[in-house]
Amino acid sequence: MKRISLISFALVVIFIILTGCAGSGPIGGKGIPQSEKMTQHPQDDRALLYVNTEALKKIWSKFIVEPVQIYQGEDNGFRNISMEDRQMMADFTRSEVIRVLGEKYAIVESPGSDTLRIKLILVGLEKTNTVMRGLTYGNPMGLAMNLGKGALGKQGHFLGSVTLAGEFVDSETGITHAAFMGKISPFALSPTFMPWDAARMGITTFATDFRDRMDQNREGGK
Repeated sequence: MKRISLISFALVVIFIILTGCAGSGPIGGKGIPQSEKMTQHPQDDRALLYVNTEALKKIWSKFIVEPVQIYQGEDNGFRNISMEDRQMMADFTRSEVIRVLGEKYAIVESPGSDTLRIKLILVGLEKTNTVMRGLTYGNPMGLAMNLGKGALGKQGHFLGSVTLAGEFVDSETGITHAAFMGKISPFALSPTFMPWDAARMGITTFATDFRDRMDQNREGGK
């Protein structure tokens, strides 16, 4: 069996950046698995990535989605977000990943040779500022700024986001194949004004893009 290459598995996690990241860089550090091995993403300096180039390449057909942990470090990105809201988003993240992946793949609880364990950590969370968000849509200058950011795939003004970290682990051997940490936000022009819609859309995009990458890996492995 061939050893997995940096480029091939980077495609599995590169969506973290391409779906739209923002900010001055990932937050969190101590307590994030594999953080000491993470380096700046080759295509975006606002996210961190680790790829285990020694791991054997596999085609995954089943997934274990562990309960999403909430990062407790002082360098978290929650600010004044309540513990109840943090838990709400952690629960939503797991259920949404299960929902999206489950449309095509088996979600299981037991390890296996073709089963990938997904371990996610909620590191930060931002609400959409619904009042200011509405003002930018009604203001030609604000709309122009958001239009530019939408074209670039970056976070629009006053738009919410979610910061995730995680590992993709071979459930049979316990070997980590990849780990990441990045800030995810939907495109700036997404017509959403509810406080948590942007963060939820980011999670849905995360899950959908991951599923699409798994589809591509399966097609490439045939």
